[in-house]
Amino acid sequence: MHHSECADDIAYAVHDLEDVVARRLVTRLDLEKRLSDLFPQPQVGPSDKGISRASFVNSLFDEGSDGRKKFIGRLVNLFVTEATIQFQEQFEHPLLRMRVGFDSLLTKFLERLKNVTRDLVVSQAAVPQLERRGQRVIKSLYCELSSRPESLIPTDAWESLDPGDTKERRVCDYIAGMTDPYAEKIYHRLFTPGIGTSRDEL
Repeated sequence: MHHSECADDIAYAVHDLEDVVARRLVTRLDLEKRLSDLFPQPQVGPSDKGISRASFVNSLFDEGSDGRKKFIGRLVNLFVTEATIQFQEQFEHPLLRMRVGFDSLLTKFLERLKNVTRDLVVSQAAVPQLERRGQRVIKSLYCELSSRPESLIPTDAWESLDPGDTKERRVCDYIAGMTDPYAEKIYHRLFTPGIGTSRDEL
């Protein structure tokens, strides 16, 4: 696979799994039920840095947030250090000819891990609900800010945006630069009665 596809697969499989566990969208029992699919063998990867079936759930659930992050780091390290450049002889151009890959066992493990993570995320009603809320926040901010951007967007922020762009593009860029908490704060200031005052710091 292309190096960016490989990075995306690792991020999706590993970090989304961490997020699901951290937000308690999956139970220990749910994950334990999927271990036989994930681990056809007791361990994946070389003996010195491999991931064992026994440690997988324990590390995610029993070691607290710090332990979980260290384990996620071990997972990422396993994929990154075991990745190799594989040549596809049917292509001449280097961008097509050279691909990033793993041995067959690690390839299967990553694919299974992606599937488990996807199933855990997609099956949770809370996730599409949060996505829907996020879409509503962004759409509402865009419609409101676009109506009077020069008065609703702080002057220094508005002037820092590319003046050669359209008003709509500049509003999009401003919203894209917001963190989630900042976007929600502005949303509530604009639309929630009784929230915020003119003296609040942005």
